[in-house]
Amino acid sequence: MTTPVAVKSRATTARMMARARLEDFIRPPYFGPFLGGWGRYHLAVPEIDERSTAAALYNRCWQLLESDARTADDDVELLTSAFTSRHHWLNVGQRDQWITADWMVARAAAATGAGDLSLTFAQRAYAAAQEPGVPDWLVASAAEGVARAFASVGAVTQRDEWCRTAQALVAQIADPEDRSIIAEQLADVLR
Repeated sequence: MTTPVAVKSRATTARMMARARLEDFIRPPYFGPFLGGWGRYHLAVPEIDERSTAAALYNRCWQLLESDARTADDDVELLTSAFTSRHHWLNVGQRDQWITADWMVARAAAATGAGDLSLTFAQRAYAAAQEPGVPDWLVASAAEGVARAFASVGAVTQRDEWCRTAQALVAQIADPEDRSIIAEQLADVLR
């Protein structure tokens, strides 16, 4: 028969072993503005290069958007990649990357049939693109995004108005290559 002291000792040992295993996966808390309320420990996340991750996920969005045989699972991956890229750009990017990230979420949402979500992020991107110093191609691209979002919700009148706005902005793009790229994206809205 085991004595209560031995049972207590085994239980204490088991707790200590469990804590030692748990501490392999946790680190002391970071009490920053977002994690301050999480308590004593949080899961350790390996360090990553957020800029490279954001860019790779953005490029993955383009691969999925340009796929001729996108599946329902691909649509989920597209939205996930767009939001994850946006998350990383919010951490390491600047205004232009933030606008582009919102534009990509809108583009992905439109492509997957989530029109209301597309409209929300397209309007965010366009509003942010109105700040001074935003490149001309990005302002035009953001307007194209709003036109695409209205198309995705079936709002033809608003789509046409935004296409006209975007066409006027495309005409003002100084770089011919940038102008060509945004004009091609805008033409895709009307197909």
